Amino acid sequence: MLSTSIGTDLTLDQLSSSTREALSESAEAFSVLGVRDTMTYDFIAAANPSVQSKMEITPDPTFAYEIAQTYALRFLQKRTIDPEIPIVGLDVPPHLPGVEKAVIHFKAKGYRFANWRCITRLTDYDLLDMGPFEWASIFSRFSLTLTDRFHSSIFSLKNHTPVITIDHKPTRITASSQSKVSALLDSFGIKDTNYCDATTIDNSEWILVAMENSLDIPDAGQIKSNLARMKDKYNAYLRKLY
Repeated sequence: MLSTSIGTDLTLDQLSSSTREALSESAEAFSVLGVRDTMTYDFIAAANPSVQSKMEITPDPTFAYEIAQTYALRFLQKRTIDPEIPIVGLDVPPHLPGVEKAVIHFKAKGYRFANWRCITRLTDYDLLDMGPFEWASIFSRFSLTLTDRFHSSIFSLKNHTPVITIDHKPTRITASSQSKVSALLDSFGIKDTNYCDATTIDNSEWILVAMENSLDIPDAGQIKSNLARMKDKYNAYLRKLY
């Protein structure tokens, strides 16, 4: 099993006895189990405590791959977007409290905003026509990413781009206040500064302050060392399988 994750709103109590038994038997059948986060580890361990000896938390497989940044550069050139203009990747619903104010603030400082999920009046560039390799490398052209997505957070980190990640849906957060994105940022040591549970924080200024701080105090050395650690840990896990 490679870096699997459960849904954050799933608990064992929600499962029927037959489903729990099937889950336990399935986990038992694996020789090695790699899970992506503590909530998945705890879930499977609760279903079948005997499998803990062959289960470990492994990084997302994405960390093992290198990204060619030339795809993003060629894409921007094709779209006649000046690669020297500072761009913020806006990957959250634009109606979230604080987002529009942050956009106005950064535009006044000369930044432009790009979006690849929908067309919105807040952004200067829609990148809906990106291919997968272009998407994976576009984060290298951003000065900052504001997102609510797990893999946008990963690819920002992989491209050494500051990222602010927000959970705004209760279904993405467990009863113990865990989520995939919060666990990811915690593993990089930046959860306290770069993650927001917007379901409990009613502070629309948080986004703007966090974005400013991420630009003013970049910690590229910490990110780089953590990326190397994630890659080494995942590759070490793979070597167990051969």
